[in-house]
Amino acid sequence: MKKSTLAIIEENRRERERRLVLTRRELELKYEELKRSGYDIGLLLNLESDLTGSRQIQYHYELVLEDWKRDKAKRLHIESSFASRRKEGRDFLFPLLDVKDAFESVHIAGLIAQSFYSPDTSEEPEREKLVPFLIRYAALPSPELRRIAIIALGWVYAPSQFQMELNCICDHLINDEDALCRAWSASALMQLYFHYATLEPIKEQSLPAFRQILQQETDDFAVGVAISSMKELWGLKLRLSDAAVERRDHEAIDKARRRALKLINLL
Repeated sequence: MKKSTLAIIEENRRERERRLVLTRRELELKYEELKRSGYDIGLLLNLESDLTGSRQIQYHYELVLEDWKRDKAKRLHIESSFASRRKEGRDFLFPLLDVKDAFESVHIAGLIAQSFYSPDTSEEPEREKLVPFLIRYAALPSPELRRIAIIALGWVYAPSQFQMELNCICDHLINDEDALCRAWSASALMQLYFHYATLEPIKEQSLPAFRQILQQETDDFAVGVAISSMKELWGLKLRLSDAAVERRDHEAIDKARRRALKLINLL
């Protein structure tokens, strides 16, 4: 028998109230149960819902930090549930930037970036506040940390910092010594557009960088991501699938590169 709309609303209300009064110890016991289960997906989703709906933001963050330190293949990606805390989560995280070590600070900045609802103008001051941190972190010696900062820049459109964002991303697109940083820089330009940045300045500022990467880039994945971004930004018909980029299909990427060079010289 189907539940009535009123019954569903009442059930959801009770769940919200239950989660609000969860104690740290209750959540710790749920996490212990999750570990004993071998990280059962159902228990994980239930724990994430309880964490997000609880007032135990410190414990929630501790689990996120623990997850960041796992091997990538074993991560639970609990950070997405923390990002859904939105403003509450940002208020907790911003004071931690530059207070923690580089690893934690960069991950915190990336987590803040995930929490924005574009194009909500009420979030604009916080986006403006975050961008200088991301630009500074994009210059760190560690390529792994630079990648996180560059990706996050693509998620955060800050109007008054927009030129600085474009300059930073374009510089990494052509000059970063790490191929993945160059690839994520190309993607970040596309992501800025997806996150409601104005298209024409992106195209105007990035065109020389894209032209240069098509001419000089030696890494197939970086070239493929650049071509995928150009397809979105300029609406070009380059006949390169995402699957070909993912598997580093040299022949398909090289053909698309030659087509892209012909078309981009007409822009």
